[in-house]
Amino acid sequence: MVAAALLCIGTIGCAGRAGAVPFADQQGRVTELRADRRPAEERRSARAARVAPSSLAPAAGVRATALFRLPAELSLAPTAGGVFVEVSGDASDITVEIFDGSGAPMWFEPLLVEGAGTLRHEFRLPPERSIVGLRVVSDGAGGELELLAAGVAIVGPRLSFAPGLAVTGSYFPLAGVHRVDGSAGVPFGLRARVAPELWEGLADDGWLIALRLWSTGATEAVVTLYDRPLAAGEGRTARPESTARYRVRLAGGERFVHIPSALLQFRPQALTVEGRDVGVVSLAHELLPGAREGVEPLAIPADAAAVLAVRPERWRQPEYELYAWNAAPTRAPVLIFDTRDYNTQARLFRRLAYFAEKRGYRGAVHSDQALEGRRGWNAHDYTAADLAQFFSVAANDGVVLTEEELRLRQHLLDHGVILTAEGGWRAGEGAVLSISYESNPWLRGVLLNHELLHGVFFTVPGFEVAAEGIWLGLDGQSRQFWRRLFRHIGYDDAHERLMINEFQAYTLQQSRDGLMSWLRTWGQRLRTRYPDEADAIELMVADQDGHLAAYDQLRNALLVTTGLDSEELALMSVE
Repeated sequence: MVAAALLCIGTIGCAGRAGAVPFADQQGRVTELRADRRPAEERRSARAARVAPSSLAPAAGVRATALFRLPAELSLAPTAGGVFVEVSGDASDITVEIFDGSGAPMWFEPLLVEGAGTLRHEFRLPPERSIVGLRVVSDGAGGELELLAAGVAIVGPRLSFAPGLAVTGSYFPLAGVHRVDGSAGVPFGLRARVAPELWEGLADDGWLIALRLWSTGATEAVVTLYDRPLAAGEGRTARPESTARYRVRLAGGERFVHIPSALLQFRPQALTVEGRDVGVVSLAHELLPGAREGVEPLAIPADAAAVLAVRPERWRQPEYELYAWNAAPTRAPVLIFDTRDYNTQARLFRRLAYFAEKRGYRGAVHSDQALEGRRGWNAHDYTAADLAQFFSVAANDGVVLTEEELRLRQHLLDHGVILTAEGGWRAGEGAVLSISYESNPWLRGVLLNHELLHGVFFTVPGFEVAAEGIWLGLDGQSRQFWRRLFRHIGYDDAHERLMINEFQAYTLQQSRDGLMSWLRTWGQRLRTRYPDEADAIELMVADQDGHLAAYDQLRNALLVTTGLDSEELALMSVE
């Protein structure tokens, strides 16, 4: 791709010569498109003749730029297959015409631009075709537009299935290959509409809106979807019943935002993004991989807030929905199963819970008969190594997997969490988590926070090391208190890594203000269970300074190693 510095935004003629526009070939080398001035003699007015050739001017009754030609015919490599143009202005009904070696236009690409702004647009061309030039044409009645740059683009495979957006306002690159370079304190506003042909082809469900936002630092973006095209000047004052609004916290750099159709009660026809020090890097409608007979659906990328907000009747299958945490701090997938009820969850994970975590059972795959009447957890988390070992031990011992466990294994293979190996399976990357819709809404939020913290522990070595250091920094009585608590809950307290992992997750799953209330509740249960140790338990629960110090250390370690705040793991709020 051509570097941003080569695009000379707002300048006619990057090389400083009138009538030239920079053009980047497939090796990134910049040459020039030179204006062919022959059409100038056909212009009807003296004023039009004075217009720079890269700007719109009447020519033979058509509002168009001059035809720009390359010094030599350029063949598109099969790996390229695309072209980008960058334009600026406020004209409407814009089309880019690409000319081939015969001198005839071989491709017409509508840009769908409305309003003032700068647009970088990428589009596919038939592979192994030749380009000799291009021009920009407007069928609109007024407005101005200038061609700034063009070039060959490696348009990668995208799930977008139609030209999706008409843009009003600030800089917006459709293909997501350029970033906004904002200045501190600068407000940003993007207005976009869904192209009619895309909107008409959308089903009520089975797709998501994928935004890639960029910020200069800590700030907030507001994304609003509308059930109709926007009127001029319309924005936040629209009727609430006809909109869906999401606030997104940004911390600097890029962040993905995914809004699945299951969150919406309508097919959006327009969208706005507002904020300060915010830019949009890319925006697309993407088709969701559905649940087909015999094929397990791929995970939907989603923020924690979206996982909690989507109701079971909007899931792709009745038993559970599968998500991939889009704020995970590494590329390793963190999969989230949201199950309809605890029974469904148990059929997927109960034997895993006993294999990986339960005192007296760990390390063996037990039969359902052996576990009859025993319960696992209301939420689950397993690392890639435990998952691979579970399925390998089951295969080596001749254990018959349940239908749900077979489906779980296929999901893990599809996402690279486990990999096939000789005689069984081996660890890939990532982790799997689960909550259930049977939990009440408050508990679902706490449990999801708890499980996401496990997901971080499994996939961010720096955070695991920091948590271990904080655990070892506790005095012996404090560690004994936590071990006693975890043994009471049902964990194998001889598993040191498990103790560290549960210590950080139970500590950070709630707010700082809520930690002591949670500890007092469990302290009362422990005193009842262990009456001979009631005084020691009471002293440990009363050590507020020690518990809050550990909380602060863990929260800071999470922030330093991942950029995430344990009290705000959901980066998107659904209004």
